[in-house]
Amino acid sequence: MTDASAPPADSGPSASPREHTTELLVPVHKGMTTPWALAERVRRSPDGGLIARKSPLGRRWREMSASAFRAQVREVAAGL
Repeated sequence: MTDASAPPADSGPSASPREHTTELLVPVHKGMTTPWALAERVRRSPDGGLIARKSPLGRRWREMSASAFRAQVREVAAGL
């Protein structure tokens, strides 16, 4: 009989990590970077919601369009 609350034998610090793979949904090419993905998203749907941010005051979430998010990314990058 085993203790159900005990961690599995292979979960210690020396345990090998598990690897999982899935098939790609879209083909990948060399030029696919994070900036490229954002530019593609803005090109396809600039006014569509991309992310939601919680407002500083209150519990409300505000959706941000892809083009507005790109503008903020550019502002931050310009300040680096």
